[in-house]
Amino acid sequence: MNLQTYIDEHKELYQKLEYFLHEFTKLKNKRDDDFLFMISEYFYVYIEELLDNHFKEEESELFPGLESKLEPEILQKIISDHDEIREKFSDLKINMEAFKQNQDLDYKTQVLFPSYNLIATINHHAQREDRYIFGLK
Repeated sequence: MNLQTYIDEHKELYQKLEYFLHEFTKLKNKRDDDFLFMISEYFYVYIEELLDNHFKEEESELFPGLESKLEPEILQKIISDHDEIREKFSDLKINMEAFKQNQDLDYKTQVLFPSYNLIATINHHAQREDRYIFGLK
């Protein structure tokens, strides 16, 4: 895959994350469990595709060619971002299952705020890649 394809994927990523952030924000002041479950399901499918496709391609195809072009600390941070995102996503799915089992739990701290946090983490990671790998601001 060429660099422009990764850049285009990041543009699409920003748009989709903005959409999910907007949809989750609708729930901030008005609880709607059915909507929360529906939008979360779409969000989880998207994140799984991101982890299974985009991250794996970067790790297997893009990153090995960058070892001589990037400072080792920067490349390591970018790689560790992937691990952090995977971990936050796994935790979020566990939180959602717990919430589905016990809807007396606070949906904001259990699911909504961790969803915001995951979106922010992915955004920061993509911006780091844009800056250091693709030379974008």
